[in-house]
Amino acid sequence: MGSIYIIGLFITYFLIGFGLLQSVSFSGIKNFFGYIGAFLMIMLGIVTIADYIVPGHFSIKFPSKAVPSFKSIVHKATVPAALLLGVFVGLFEFPCTGGIYLAS
Repeated sequence: MGSIYIIGLFITYFLIGFGLLQSVSFSGIKNFFGYIGAFLMIMLGIVTIADYIVPGHFSIKFPSKAVPSFKSIVHKATVPAALLLGVFVGLFEFPCTGGIYLAS
């Protein structure tokens, strides 16, 4: 099940990276996405600092109330569900881990 989940993540990141590469090649503006990424990182940094100063007010983490129901769903998962979960996790965590695409 873990391997299927990882394959879902890989497919998602591969397609996102390929799509970004095609859009940069098509637009001809190399630094445009870098500027957007830098702006977003600065904004998320400000939100993170604000969350440190005023805890819980600007939080951008997974809600703790949803963890038990999420765990029960994951334990009942089938192979297609593990693949789909990998795709969804890849899509939702890309804003946090996709900086490597903007660095090049």
